[in-house]
Amino acid sequence: MSGKLSFVSVVFAALKIPLYALYGAYALATGYLRRMARLGDNLRLLGSTLRCTSCGRENALDGRWKCRACGATYHGAVFHCGFCGAGASFFSCRCGISIPLRRPR
Repeated sequence: MSGKLSFVSVVFAALKIPLYALYGAYALATGYLRRMARLGDNLRLLGSTLRCTSCGRENALDGRWKCRACGATYHGAVFHCGFCGAGASFFSCRCGISIPLRRPR
């Protein structure tokens, strides 16, 4: 059968098309939901304070921080070290509970 397509190969090819379409729709939907979750996290971090889920105390996002990566003490936002650029994933409330800045990926 050189150059000719068999009936079976055409049927299998036709059955793959809806499966690829379903996978594409799934990939688009999960990507959209992840983007919206990240956007919600970023909107939460736009404020000047972040509430502790344990004690309810408001914690300032700007202030004096010590970088765990390089050991430098800097003034500014908690998100990135002003010296080495390392990003923070959480910070501690005054009650001792760790407050996550972003969701784990």
